Amino acid sequence: MSPLRRVLAQAGQQKKATRLVYIVALLAFFWTIFDLIISYIVPILITERGYTNSQMGMIIAFSSISGAFFDFFLARVLHSTNYLKTFFLVLTISFIFPFVLWSSHYIFIYLLAMAIWGLYYDLYTFASYDFVSRNALSESQHARDFGIIELFRSLGGLVAPIITTILIVDKVYFGHLMWSLLFLVIAFGFYLVLMSYSPLHHFHATDRHYKSVSILTEILRFDVLGRRLLPVLVFMVSIYIFDATFWTVGPLFSESFPDFKHFSGFLMILYNLPSMFTAWKIEPLTRRFGKKKTAYITFLLANIFLIPIGFISSPIAILLLVFISATATSITWPAIEAAFADYTSEAGKLQTEIEGITDLTTNMGYIIGPILAGFFSEKISISWSFGALGFINVLIIVVLLIVTPKHINISKLDS
Repeated sequence: MSPLRRVLAQAGQQKKATRLVYIVALLAFFWTIFDLIISYIVPILITERGYTNSQMGMIIAFSSISGAFFDFFLARVLHSTNYLKTFFLVLTISFIFPFVLWSSHYIFIYLLAMAIWGLYYDLYTFASYDFVSRNALSESQHARDFGIIELFRSLGGLVAPIITTILIVDKVYFGHLMWSLLFLVIAFGFYLVLMSYSPLHHFHATDRHYKSVSILTEILRFDVLGRRLLPVLVFMVSIYIFDATFWTVGPLFSESFPDFKHFSGFLMILYNLPSMFTAWKIEPLTRRFGKKKTAYITFLLANIFLIPIGFISSPIAILLLVFISATATSITWPAIEAAFADYTSEAGKLQTEIEGITDLTTNMGYIIGPILAGFFSEKISISWSFGALGFINVLIIVVLLIVTPKHINISKLDS
């Protein structure tokens, strides 16, 4: 093949690969709107049916307990996978979830619904990783493809609270769940487009190169990594508890301001909005101060601005504090994720364990977060649950700033 034809062929492949990325990004955009409308509705629906805030928090936490189990189970079952098949499972199970949720009146049905929620979210992660690994023409394009997909998901995270603000006035009815399914139907439409445009070889399973190791070896590897990364892992759990608190009791916050019926909708909009505008500031900050330090300091600021919410009765002032806090955390998230990307690239044969321990911290945060948020909101009020969260996190971050090493070397562990 002549150099010119080779260049033209590569350009054609790149165009097709880029087209597929945007199709998946649009699928993820509408699926995220569906999922976050559900996330907004779940705590309201559970408490409207007579459960206390503490019980609601424990029910929601079960989705992450299930997610932790599915992380372990799916990694051992899906030795080979196909993103087309897995996306189909994601969308199919997502269709089932609202109907199970709506029919839930007994605790075991709620737990079943939460298990379904945890399952389809894990399957989405498997599908998106498989898609990017197949579609990118080189490893250098992985970050680009993930970046495009996550940008569209962030846009979905902004749109979903706006829609819920329009839909939900007083109570959650079956019609609100049906509205969420409209976006799922659109996502399924983009799935059909993805099927029609995917190359023939994408329809076949790909070996995930899963290498089985003994449970003892796995425990020893997790122990070594856990001790080396402990301060950063504690930090990650704190971030996920922070996020879980907003999504657990944030939708219930309007009860505190009966004259401001859309208060909780505006709160969740302002919580998601800053990530759209701060991305360009992250690289200069991490280059100057380092990834961990940038994450620690911005999260410290986020929680400092959360503490006054417990003392304030003005809804406008609370919204302003939430926006400032969310602006800080919109820098925290990518900064600490970039740090973990560094650890993953240095980990060598421990790369799978790094990914596994990251998933573990995610599930721990989303287990502890709803339980704490439900308990605090029931015992000391919703506004004070935010203030208490901010105070606890400030103490944790101050300690972590003292004990976290400036450099955490992972490469020496792979020897």
